[in-house]
Amino acid sequence: MKNRFHSVCIVGKPDCVGFAEPLAALLATLKQHGVKLRVDAHTARLASSEQLSGVEILPVETAYSG
Repeated sequence: MKNRFHSVCIVGKPDCVGFAEPLAALLATLKQHGVKLRVDAHTARLASSEQLSGVEILPVETAYSG
């Protein structure tokens, strides 16, 4: 199946409890499928540097502006 998304921006809820584990799984899965990833700076704090390898980290304002 061909990828439907070539680029994804993940913006998490800053006060969301328990988001780190699903975030790690989502990043790994999307990377495996060759999707270009962007993550807002607040969400990036929930991931390790290894998980963020190759991921563009955006200021929150930029992530929301599309």
